Amino acid sequence: MAFNNSFISYLNCAKVVRTYFIIMRDELQLDAVKAINDNNRVLIEFGTGLGKSKIALDASSGKITLLVYKQTPHLKNWLDEINKWNIDSSKFYFTTYNSLHKHTDTKFDVVILDEAHAITDKRLQVLKQIDYDKGIYLSATVPYEKKLLLSQLGKYKLIKFSLQDAIDSEMLPEPKIFIHEYHLDDKNVTQLYERVRKADKQVLTINYAERFNYLSRKGVGLRIQCTEKQYYELLCNDIDFWKQKYFQLKAQNDYKFGGVARNLWLNKASQRKQWTNNLKTNKAIQILNTFNNRVIVFSSTIEQCNLLAEDYKKDYPRVHSKMKDNQSVVDAFNNGYIDRLYNCSILNEGMNLKQLDACLITGIDGKELSTVQRIGRSMRSQEPEIHIIKAVGTKDGENVDKILEQYKKVTYVF
Repeated sequence: MAFNNSFISYLNCAKVVRTYFIIMRDELQLDAVKAINDNNRVLIEFGTGLGKSKIALDASSGKITLLVYKQTPHLKNWLDEINKWNIDSSKFYFTTYNSLHKHTDTKFDVVILDEAHAITDKRLQVLKQIDYDKGIYLSATVPYEKKLLLSQLGKYKLIKFSLQDAIDSEMLPEPKIFIHEYHLDDKNVTQLYERVRKADKQVLTINYAERFNYLSRKGVGLRIQCTEKQYYELLCNDIDFWKQKYFQLKAQNDYKFGGVARNLWLNKASQRKQWTNNLKTNKAIQILNTFNNRVIVFSSTIEQCNLLAEDYKKDYPRVHSKMKDNQSVVDAFNNGYIDRLYNCSILNEGMNLKQLDACLITGIDGKELSTVQRIGRSMRSQEPEIHIIKAVGTKDGENVDKILEQYKKVTYVF
């Protein structure tokens, strides 16, 4: 079976033509290796669990290869894959994206870019200084702008077989998705929303209904007592205000104050996302208390990750950027010494997890890449079970609804 008659996707500037046929995983991998052999540059955009690593290793075996990975913990996964498939690693060089500059004076037969969506303009300029014959770029999902960056390394062939394609082709099981709704409290005053600036000479604590009395008073900062729903509305109002202000100033070519407005807009949007997701912590604890199997938890913040882990067991291990030895925690999970894996961001990509029964996602950020990666973590299970907490009536809720459009087995838990 040849790619040009099956599912291959070609990227010709802005036009992408995709045709898919139901095929077996080994055939998929063999055809991918053939495409790599026939082309100097290939982007393999395969869903999690379809063997991207094996494809790259088979195609580069026996060749002088630079393997570029995103984070240090990902190296162990590659070494495990090399051992698993008995690949001769004597001609392999390993480096992170941040250390690419150390290899600009070396000639390689092959360069493998793991998690190719991590490409940036700065990294692109370094890659242009590395001499290599064949480029193999791997990712589950690559945003369009990242594809344009990769195209500057030379014209490439795009081979795409998504997570949903694998499910439709019955290579992977259809996941069972459970949506747990969280409704913002609109009755109890539990929040304190601050509109306080350094220049304010006086700071007043008021209730929600009094806020309009102080709109025109300069030098007065406000701490507004409110419900969760009112807090969310105040955040959204401030986001909209600074967003509009930014575009007004940009149209006037006022880049100085426009930059200030942009920062305030984005900071408020980030605050909304973090605040909304932290509200779900108690809901997450309730859900986790019903589990008695092996679970991975994708927390939205480090604070939430710590709270969930501590609620389960005191000093229970967790995985995030402020922990020193994340790999040992993953190893303990894979070896069966612990049954839960609490993490924030670290395990979205590049990590192989074993015997996983379910995953809990506390927040969806609207980025297709991170969502596909998180759902993909659970697809190594025989009967993948995915639990998502949705904040109804919020931006978070909109993001969840958008993601769910492509899945069939969705159950709402009230």
